[in-house]
Amino acid sequence: MGIIGDSKSTAANVWGFWGSTLISDIDAAGILLGNRCEENLSAIGLRNWAAGGASVKSARYAIDGYIAEHSAETWQDHFTFLLNFGANDAGHIPFASEADWKADYKYIIDALLTKWPVAKIYIAKPWIRSQPANCNTIAGWIDDIIEYYNGTNPGHIFEGHDERIWFENGDNGTTYSNLNDGTHYNVLGANECIAQWKTVLGY
Repeated sequence: MGIIGDSKSTAANVWGFWGSTLISDIDAAGILLGNRCEENLSAIGLRNWAAGGASVKSARYAIDGYIAEHSAETWQDHFTFLLNFGANDAGHIPFASEADWKADYKYIIDALLTKWPVAKIYIAKPWIRSQPANCNTIAGWIDDIIEYYNGTNPGHIFEGHDERIWFENGDNGTTYSNLNDGTHYNVLGANECIAQWKTVLGY
């Protein structure tokens, strides 16, 4: 499993256990991911390419290097990728242009599918407290990207969880955000993130 995103997905934080715990939980169930049952994900390992402060544009310029690091790993032929970008884009001034943002996200997706043509890619919709309107705009752009691939390369790009619903939680992120910052997960938030990804993946 590959995780690509910003600081919400990095391993070296109080919330950073969610990726490895998700894998362990999936291992225990032998859940079907992609086109085969990845019953030993812990042995295969987690590829966490998330980076603090990452935007879609910075990830677009990093993705080729990430892929090159693992180019010989044939077990990734049926890899599942969980992507969560947009929090930093939403808070950036000036806000990203639609055309550039979509082009950068498509570059990331195309790079992954070029290397692993049968991969399954799930795209989360981000939320941060300070920029709800921009997060709504980004969610619409993500819908457009998913619709685009449903037309050009169906069966590979799917909607992930929606932080605007569960992370915002009707309390402006108070329950699930670290130190009430409205941006990062606390331990409760990380566990809820795991639950959300399980639902998306059919766990």
